Amino acid sequence: MLTISIPSRIHITLIAMHECDLRKNGGIGFSIQNMGAQATFSISQENNVTIGRKKEKCKKSIEIEIILNKTCKLMNLSKFVEIHVINLPDFHSGLGSGTSLTLACIEGLLIINEVTYKDRDIINLSNRGGTSGIGIQTYFTGGFILDAGVNSDNTRHLPSSYAENISHHPSVIHRSPMPAWKIGVVIPEASSRIDGEIEMNFFNRVCPIQKNEAFEACYLSVFGITAAIIDNDYNSFVKSISRIQKTRWKSEEINEHCLASQQIEYLLHLGADCVGMSSVGPALYFFSKNLSEVKSNFIDRYGGYGFVSDMNNTGRTICLN
Repeated sequence: MLTISIPSRIHITLIAMHECDLRKNGGIGFSIQNMGAQATFSISQENNVTIGRKKEKCKKSIEIEIILNKTCKLMNLSKFVEIHVINLPDFHSGLGSGTSLTLACIEGLLIINEVTYKDRDIINLSNRGGTSGIGIQTYFTGGFILDAGVNSDNTRHLPSSYAENISHHPSVIHRSPMPAWKIGVVIPEASSRIDGEIEMNFFNRVCPIQKNEAFEACYLSVFGITAAIIDNDYNSFVKSISRIQKTRWKSEEINEHCLASQQIEYLLHLGADCVGMSSVGPALYFFSKNLSEVKSNFIDRYGGYGFVSDMNNTGRTICLN
């Protein structure tokens, strides 16, 4: 039996969403342990992915099975896998569950077939990471990532789900472990999910942002958040996270959810030192001296679920029983 423990990622922000003449996109984010998500693998007659206790197939499990079947055909693999997934945060909640699970399923298939591989091989097979490199990098290494996006090719900004035949992935320009700070995460009940055509319409409507707006996000990302993590400076970190939420791109993501601004203010009222939205949400992350209390009070008011997590500085873990 093979088990892979799957981390989640907090995506703080994309950066260069203006009319770029050098590089576009780019972003910052970090890995967390989440709720103990795991995928278990066993040899089977066909590739099959079961997520949670539900017997019916979800869209994501079908998509992953298609990728696994293509991988088997491409690499002439003789063994198929039965995969059971537990404790994975919701898809399209802003925690990168789709990317991390896809990578884990491909990696498990290759391990079962005793294939020698590199991280880049799995990333290429997944066709993920077209817009941001945070999820595809933190899956393997954990920690904090600052990526410089990809070369600007005079094409419009696209969500990762619409980027096809990816030939170049975002370049990592800084990687470091996260300080030993705990984090709280809440996913409010009945929140909208920004994916598919909705996400594409959002990109088309908001991009390109003004150059000075992108430069402000870059300053806060590098001189604020990245520097604070390197220096283990909690006060500068939470101050920078708060300021990032007011930058153009991030504030537009927040405004896509009708209650998000109110929910952020409520978390701050409860005693959070800072609050951010991960990716396009609706997941909100926060830092506080009373994480469990803040989380519980928030859920009492808005419903949904949440968890308190440690940082993940190792990436996924693989266990062969």
